[in-house]
Amino acid sequence: MLVVELCLAAPILAIINASIRLYAASRRTDALVRLIDGSLLVDTVLLRGNVLDCESEMARQIERITSGQMPGLGRLIYGSHAKLTKRIRGKQTVHALTWLGCPMHVEISMHALENGLQQLRVRTVRSGGLAWFVAAPLDAIAQMQYMDSNLVQPLVNLLERRTAQRQREALHNQTIEAQLRILQAQIEPHFLFNTLANLRQLYRTSAVDGESMLDHLIAYLRSAMENLRAEYSSVVQEMDLAMHYLAIMQIRMGSRLAYRFVVPDALLKHPLPPAMLISLVENAVKHGIAESSEGVITLSVARIGAALHVSIADNGPGISSVGGTGLGLSNIRQRLEAIYGSSACLEVGSPVEGGFTGTIIIPFEEGVVHADRIAG
Repeated sequence: MLVVELCLAAPILAIINASIRLYAASRRTDALVRLIDGSLLVDTVLLRGNVLDCESEMARQIERITSGQMPGLGRLIYGSHAKLTKRIRGKQTVHALTWLGCPMHVEISMHALENGLQQLRVRTVRSGGLAWFVAAPLDAIAQMQYMDSNLVQPLVNLLERRTAQRQREALHNQTIEAQLRILQAQIEPHFLFNTLANLRQLYRTSAVDGESMLDHLIAYLRSAMENLRAEYSSVVQEMDLAMHYLAIMQIRMGSRLAYRFVVPDALLKHPLPPAMLISLVENAVKHGIAESSEGVITLSVARIGAALHVSIADNGPGISSVGGTGLGLSNIRQRLEAIYGSSACLEVGSPVEGGFTGTIIIPFEEGVVHADRIAG
């Protein structure tokens, strides 16, 4: 008798359940649509980030849910972990999560909006058949709460962190770029003002030498103006600037200054940050051989392992006479760190034979790199 009563009760309960749903549908404008397409609960969330990021992270979070490593659904009569299936609906990929024995499943999709945001849509759907009668609202609510805790909130938080990180990186890059321009701009007038002061002084003593110095200054400016404010220069361009500067200083100092360049042809077009080499050369003249009776400055470039070494050596009194925290050396260190990070540095020291050497060390790049961005 009990079995018969239960068999009779089940259809009656189903009819009552269906009647309640039909009445609810008549009271809400969107409920009838949901009744027709099978939706029980629908949640939409706006996400910040590009389409690929949002879709890939959504797929990764869904895989975590179905991997068995996440907490289960927690409904006693259904399977704990969902099975994943995918299908294409229009232009969207719909991810469906189905729990064993559960008359509802969850559908997840991503939709790109015109304002650049992405819309995540999560809905519980009746699975068909008798599910229209036996789907329980409490189970649908439990599914949505489960998806909110294990998919929606982790995805929102991750994308917000990633967007914030990218904004910080963009701001950091802008700050570095501004810093490089400021540091570089500090070096340019530092050299030019000194040269003009020397030129004015020389014209008072020798018009011929003054004219020669002016020629070198014009050649320097002609060479420098195209790339002093550029992001990239080359070894040969920076050597050309250094040569004109040293020629100017040799006119002024006479036999007290000699210079030589040791640079393999294969390294002439290697990229080199602008205005660094001239700063080292100027430092060597001012601090290394200014008081010497026979000063010699040697500029050399060499590849050592995976690095390019650009060195300026003088035969002056050594490191004790050089201000290692002055404008020139300090600027070089800051600019190298900003451009290359920890993979570049400025080494200074006094060799055993005496004098002072400053060496710019940057990563070596195979081939003639950045040639299209080098002026000239």
